[in-house]
Amino acid sequence: MEALKLREIRTGEEPYTITFAIPLNYQVMTFNDTDSDTNDCWLELSDNGATIDGIKYYRTNGSYIIEYATPFSPPGVKHLMKAMLVTRFEKISGPLVTVYYTNVFRFEENVFGPTNIAINCNVAIGQFEYDINIYSTNRELIKVITGQSTNGEISTNCKLCSSSGTIRSDNEFFADFYVKQLYLGMPHKGDNILVPTNPCHYNYLRDNLSGPPRR
Repeated sequence: MEALKLREIRTGEEPYTITFAIPLNYQVMTFNDTDSDTNDCWLELSDNGATIDGIKYYRTNGSYIIEYATPFSPPGVKHLMKAMLVTRFEKISGPLVTVYYTNVFRFEENVFGPTNIAINCNVAIGQFEYDINIYSTNRELIKVITGQSTNGEISTNCKLCSSSGTIRSDNEFFADFYVKQLYLGMPHKGDNILVPTNPCHYNYLRDNLSGPPRR
């Protein structure tokens, strides 16, 4: 179905969020819909045969824009992707398109305690400097964590205290991860990966211990 054919749009958020347009001129349910008449069908996105959870999409000028917060993906991996229109009775698939994206971050389980977040992730780069900006629920910058890694890992803690020393009560914190490649001594695996300058977004949910990339 050509009305479901994905066309990639450049927004500057790549590769951590990639955006598509489909020329579907049909009302489907979106996350902000309250009209029950639109709840009988919705859009899904498939990446190498797996249906993706938590995509964001909205209608504009007779088309739909679909935003996909990408998972970890090494360089050179081919992704066969398609959009799907799902109803209560059937699933209609658009044509497969080939997409390449590289996301160097693989987030591990991040323990969210009453006074701190234990931040753990692997980065597909051998040696790098990193900056992590931590924001409160209302997007106030509350902490900047800087460091250096020579083993492709980030393992650090963020204390959840206000400037007065009071434990913060936020249910959700947002983080922006920036990395800058280093070349120290002998070459390491991942030294030839081109690292984006824009941040990778991640959120931490107090109730769920850790969360997916921020939408």
